[in-house]
Amino acid sequence: MKTRKYVLFAALLLFGVLLFPSMASAHAYIVKSSPSENEVWKAPPKKVTIQFDEKIQPVNDSIQVFDEDGKRVDRKDGRINFRNGTILECGLPALRSKNFS
Repeated sequence: MKTRKYVLFAALLLFGVLLFPSMASAHAYIVKSSPSENEVWKAPPKKVTIQFDEKIQPVNDSIQVFDEDGKRVDRKDGRINFRNGTILECGLPALRSKNFS
């Protein structure tokens, strides 16, 4: 009888994971960013945004922008967009034309 309960529990657990896979996932994935990877702009952007496939949790210094010399160049104002909890963003000061990462 105990074995039957364990089998039933395992089947229900597997069914739940298959039915609600997002609840079993521990990571959000990037679906869009601006600037996007390898994008070329005529002028430096004023902010950086990264959109994920689900709402994200706030983390200190969760977004940082560096120039080609390794110097941090963002405004240190990284935040989750208050209108859309799937978007992480930060502002940029007026930047010289360089390569950034």
